[in-house]
Amino acid sequence: MDTFAELGLPPELVDALAAEGIESPTPLQRDAIPLLRRGNNALVRAGPGSGTLVAYGAPLLERIQAEATVPRALVLTASAAAAGALATSLARLATATGHAVAALGSPWAAPEHSDILFATAPDLLAAVRNSRLRLEDFRALVVDGAATIQRSDGLEDLETLIGFVPATAQRVVVSLPVTPEVAAFARAHAKKAGYVAGSGLPPGAKAGPVRGVLHYRICRRSDADLVRAVSEVLEQGARHVLVFCASDDHAADVGDLASLHGFGAGAPGDASAPVWLSGRVDDTEPPALKGIADATSVATLSVDVPAGAGELLHRHGLGAAATVLVLHREVAHLKAIAAEAGHRLRPLPTPPRADPHSELERRRSELLRVLEEEDLASEMLLLDPLFERHHPVEVAAAASRLAGRAAKNPSAYRRRADGEARRGATHSADSPAAVQLPVRAQAWVRLFVSVGSRDGIGPGDLLGAAVDQAGIERAQVGRIEIQETFTRVEIRQQVAEKVVRALNGITLGGRAVRVDYHREPARGPSRSRGGSGRRRVKPTS
Repeated sequence: MDTFAELGLPPELVDALAAEGIESPTPLQRDAIPLLRRGNNALVRAGPGSGTLVAYGAPLLERIQAEATVPRALVLTASAAAAGALATSLARLATATGHAVAALGSPWAAPEHSDILFATAPDLLAAVRNSRLRLEDFRALVVDGAATIQRSDGLEDLETLIGFVPATAQRVVVSLPVTPEVAAFARAHAKKAGYVAGSGLPPGAKAGPVRGVLHYRICRRSDADLVRAVSEVLEQGARHVLVFCASDDHAADVGDLASLHGFGAGAPGDASAPVWLSGRVDDTEPPALKGIADATSVATLSVDVPAGAGELLHRHGLGAAATVLVLHREVAHLKAIAAEAGHRLRPLPTPPRADPHSELERRRSELLRVLEEEDLASEMLLLDPLFERHHPVEVAAAASRLAGRAAKNPSAYRRRADGEARRGATHSADSPAAVQLPVRAQAWVRLFVSVGSRDGIGPGDLLGAAVDQAGIERAQVGRIEIQETFTRVEIRQQVAEKVVRALNGITLGGRAVRVDYHREPARGPSRSRGGSGRRRVKPTS
């Protein structure tokens, strides 16, 4: 089935997908959509880059009635950032069907009244325990990124949430890889689940012979990233670079960008144009460069990750050089389809350094080894919120600087971290103090907020308001004590005035909020889970 209409999706959804440049289904979508449209449970082996959102999102928009009273479908994600991004993407399609889509943990109007709700398990549990949400009327539950949730010790929260979901609700588990723990979770909570093998080789299968080498670069796919990649490929000696895009519209945009920077762009085979452009291709066709007289002089560049192994082989089955620009969350998918297609992955080479024995070069080599050999999914989850505020290169530079300080003077770094621990920072008993991030000691103040439990306000509401309205970090919010008619919130002193100004006059729980300094001094950041949005429990002495 080559079109979404042939998969049975209603015309308004087909048109909405086409408006987003999604004109033909990926291999995953061809297999998953017919199964999920019928309401079946499913275990889907796939990750971002294969088309997972449309694979489960389109059936949800077809099956769930648009009522906008209480959520009927829930999508659990590994991070609040992922929940917000996925909800934004699905909301564009939902405008054609009349559904309300929202996410917890980011600015959305009345998420408790949406039809399809995206959230992390901790945020959802907090909303359920605060009576902000009811799960009894759910018709479908999707766990998107189960392996990543598992790495962050989130399966326990999922087990708790399953107890609130009706037994008749559809359950869909999406994971790459499908670990034994994820498989066990699916067997226990998604009875008679159909299995959709979307990305990569089956568990235990061995890769075949190596057909080629595929270079990749993790980036944001910004205009600068695209132009830099085209320039680098041509500088390496290729006469032409064949650029693959997800759609014809995107290919036209990339062509305009290349021309703007002086790179002539045209159709494949145009001898006068160094940049050749290709939109979405049929992954059943032979390699794109087959029939080109001198294919070895043409490099290939994917500015989006191929949806499957067949598309990877079509794009990069021949050629002098092959490169893919990939988002960090798509790396697992790229590795899976590269193994299936018989391609060895290599990060883009870095220029040689004058002194290969320097401290910087040793650190660079160690970083490269970790990037190529270790699973970094849980660390990516940890860093996701930082990527929203800073470029990944800046975050990596900060982490490298901290690592360099610890390597040069571990005892001083340990003393600094120990000092932070005595001021209230916590770390596990078996974690060395040297891995704690040093934070300057800061005072806390207590604010009075004129809304309380009778207004239906929970800790997550106040935490979200402080973070979103004042633009502060979650770690700068301390203990939240909700009373019937008011709330006390601990805030770092240096941002307290900013919070007071930002929250005064906003509406929470249907009431205008008044915020002022509380008369009693705060006694410190005694928090059970700093900045998590869960209800804080005041310790007893």
